[in-house]
Amino acid sequence: CKTDIIKQYKINGKKIKVVYKGINENFEEISYEEREEVKAKYTDCNEYFIYTGEIGTHKNLLNLLKAFSAFKKRQKSSMQLLIAGKQGWKYEDFFKSLRLFKFKDDVKILKDPSFEEHVKITAAAYAMVYPSLYESFATQPLEAMKSGVPVINSSKGAMPEICGDAALYADTKNFKEIAVKMMQLFKDENLRKELIKKGKIQAEKFNWDITSDLLWENVEKILS
Repeated sequence: CKTDIIKQYKINGKKIKVVYKGINENFEEISYEEREEVKAKYTDCNEYFIYTGEIGTHKNLLNLLKAFSAFKKRQKSSMQLLIAGKQGWKYEDFFKSLRLFKFKDDVKILKDPSFEEHVKITAAAYAMVYPSLYESFATQPLEAMKSGVPVINSSKGAMPEICGDAALYADTKNFKEIAVKMMQLFKDENLRKELIKKGKIQAEKFNWDITSDLLWENVEKILS
């Protein structure tokens, strides 16, 4: 966003300070027993990839479906895809496409989850796949990292800046790239463990104490 503002309005970059948002402290790892309870409730006791956020075609979810289809064809596993969130732009168009999807029975939709549900389903996931084509900032991948869940992210927008080397990245315009990362994570348990470890460290950089301190520090500079 800072880069865009500088480019669009020809503003001196020294005048712009970036203050990142924090993550809710309720996101955390859960026990094996809790994960099994969540999987039993939402995905018929199966492991699952998760996406949380607005549900609609504008979030590139059709490419997520295509990637999941490619994954299922190659791996032939019982893995499921859980899509959870509020109604977004072109919500109905997404469901029309889902009805024609070969693996629709392996895709679970959770509409308008409560905050408590959001926390639990994130922490119980096998991995998060966040395919949005462009984000200025999205907390969902960081919430997953804080919960001990590895992340596959878009290589565009701010997410590489936010998640660093603690996530896998794909050009999410190409569903095949997303599928390759899903298969890579599924087949390489050491990679998965490494991303979980790095993700916890990365997520600690984003908390509201740091955010408020930086914000106040810059307010004081303006007032001084």
